[in-house]
Amino acid sequence: NDLSFTCPSRFRFKDQWVWDSCFIALIWKYLDYDQALNEIKGLLLRQEQDGFICLNSRKYIWYDAVKDLSQAPVISWTILELSPPKDFLEFAFPYLVNYYKWLKKNRRCGDLFSFKTGGESGTDNSSRWDVLGPAGGDQIYFSPLNKNLICIDLSAQMCLFSKNLTRIAEILGKQDERKRFEQESKQIEQKIKDRK
Repeated sequence: NDLSFTCPSRFRFKDQWVWDSCFIALIWKYLDYDQALNEIKGLLLRQEQDGFICLNSRKYIWYDAVKDLSQAPVISWTILELSPPKDFLEFAFPYLVNYYKWLKKNRRCGDLFSFKTGGESGTDNSSRWDVLGPAGGDQIYFSPLNKNLICIDLSAQMCLFSKNLTRIAEILGKQDERKRFEQESKQIEQKIKDRK
């Protein structure tokens, strides 16, 4: 798409990145509201047919390495924080639902969720991933995680994602979807509580 976006670094990170664009949009909200919406619209418009949204726009770096990596689902939260007009919510809702479905299918770990790699987490410089190598190293970014490693942060983010979809569906008057996502958020929340 041809929508403008803010790159996190003009030297190394010239692509559009999911987390970065979401948090940058919250800043643009106070400076240029249209640009804030463009940051998010640009993310949604590069969604693939199966619902996947790559962690970056794959124009400049790491295309092969990131071709199947996403990031934690903060887009719906950002949209609600921006308080966009109803027509933007109507535009965004089907994209968000498809992204949610993709994450449910591809990041499921038992009853909860797991990142594919430490790089998807947004915490790839954390000691959490030291079992994979030195913090910040490429092996953390790209090495597959143990398929049985439940990531409580992604699980909580998926719970929040379903709650956000509940709110958006309610605003749009989509009662069936509202009920479905409300039920899903309660199920995820209960599974998280059951892990204590």
